[in-house]
Amino acid sequence: MVPLADSTLAISSSINNNILLVDQDSLAVKHTLHKAHDDVITGMCQGNDPFELYTSSRDGTVKLWDARTRRTARQYRAAAGVLSLAHHTAQNKVALGTELKGTDALVSVYDARGSAPLVVYADSHAEDVTSLNWHHTHNLLLSGGGDGIATLFDTNVTDEDDAVLQVINHGASLHVAQFVGKNEVLGISHMETASLYKLSYAQEDSPRDAVKEFGDLRAKLGVDYAISFSSGSEPKLFAGSTETGLVSIIPFNLNTMDFDLDGRLDMEGGTEVIRACYLDQTPKQGGDVLYTCGEDGVLRCFSRTSVLQEEEAKQQRKRELRESKSAQRKHNRFEPYKK
Repeated sequence: MVPLADSTLAISSSINNNILLVDQDSLAVKHTLHKAHDDVITGMCQGNDPFELYTSSRDGTVKLWDARTRRTARQYRAAAGVLSLAHHTAQNKVALGTELKGTDALVSVYDARGSAPLVVYADSHAEDVTSLNWHHTHNLLLSGGGDGIATLFDTNVTDEDDAVLQVINHGASLHVAQFVGKNEVLGISHMETASLYKLSYAQEDSPRDAVKEFGDLRAKLGVDYAISFSSGSEPKLFAGSTETGLVSIIPFNLNTMDFDLDGRLDMEGGTEVIRACYLDQTPKQGGDVLYTCGEDGVLRCFSRTSVLQEEEAKQQRKRELRESKSAQRKHNRFEPYKK
């Protein structure tokens, strides 16, 4: 799910490989890009223009769409199915990661204005490349793989041996490998285990004393699965619960480098497993709005204002109930010496 200009959300369907452009306010479908890819759509991200949308697919292509014309402006083709995608706004570069084909799982970087890769790294992963993330200020690219390896590349360097600055072994297939703050990397596995790694920018494995292990997030945070992690100045983990249908928005404190459970917000998310979500913190009506897409194929939105109002109402009802019980006990109290 990707926000675009003109109050539009772009979402994809795994059933027919369509892309839907949806109005954020009404959730009505404005336009449908039919058969946007020949196989499952695996990733989406915004380009430099707020109307630009990048999509990746198992069909081995990455396409740049213009939401105004609803046509492809550019296409990049990989040697295997593309599973991960990332766009660097400042550099205007596109990185893509492929599934394992033969012995190669590729990480490729393109100038967004060209069709040929600037660099291709083929030897850093022994399984599918499942995650890509650009550093916000540098030409550094972080990849995560099904082999449990996170690799830090200097994409200004063509030779792969020289381009690899650091290798991190998470020990389990990576779902999320993302920069946090200036010099840390957060890894979350498909088994929901998480660790924070210090960047050394050296061509060696991350030393164990530079690792902060959070363990199983299900036990630590009381969730069932991680949905996504939003980095930036106010990073957040989005996690779901299969039993309650709630989406937990848990801030990550850059000072303590830990999850801030006091700032946690639980919002309704849906009845099925949530695959994508977007938190709009600048809605017209005021208060945050959470959009979710689940395996049931339904797009939903929930207002944080209503959640907070509901929570306040619950607290008020609890206070009134306590006061009522206290008054009742006082009324019923046996006072034998009172005249």
